[in-house]
Amino acid sequence: MENYTARQVASIRSAIRHGRIAAGRSAHGDAEAFARAFIKHDGIHAPGAALEGETRRRLITSLLVSLRDGQVNADQAAKLGPILMREYNRALAETYLVRHFGNPEITAYRLLVPPEGRRFSSCRRFVRSDAFGLGPGVVPLEEIVVPPPCCDGIRFQVLLPEAG
Repeated sequence: MENYTARQVASIRSAIRHGRIAAGRSAHGDAEAFARAFIKHDGIHAPGAALEGETRRRLITSLLVSLRDGQVNADQAAKLGPILMREYNRALAETYLVRHFGNPEITAYRLLVPPEGRRFSSCRRFVRSDAFGLGPGVVPLEEIVVPPPCCDGIRFQVLLPEAG
C-alpha cells in the first residue's frame, strides 16, 4: 500500500491544525467546519501521488455532502475508493477530539486500529509506538498524528482519568 510522502504528511498535519481551529470555533465541534478548513489548507492527498482535477472536485463535494448528511453515499464511495472514507473518518475523529479540548481531565487519547489495519506492519508499529511516554498508542490530546493509509478506519478514544 502506498504511503504519504513527508511533504504530504506535513501538509496534512498543518491542515488538521487549521481544521481543529475551525471546528473549535463552530457551535458543536462541527465536522463540516473541520473539513472546509482542512480542504482550504491543502489537507486532501492521495498517498504518494497528486490528486487533481475532476477527481479532486468530486472527492471534496462528496466529503462535504457526506458530512452534512451524516453518512457516505455508497455510489460515491465505490467511485472514489478508500480516500473518501479516509477523509470522512478523519473529519469525524478530529472533531471528536476537538470536543474534548476544554476538559482539563482529558489529556490524552489512544489510537484504536481496526482488525484489517493490524495486517500491516507499519500500522502495527504506528500504534505500538510510545513516542510521548504515555504508553503504546497513547497521544497527548492536542498532538496531531497522521496515520499511514494502511491504518484506514483508525479511531481515537479519549482517555478518562482513572478513579482512585
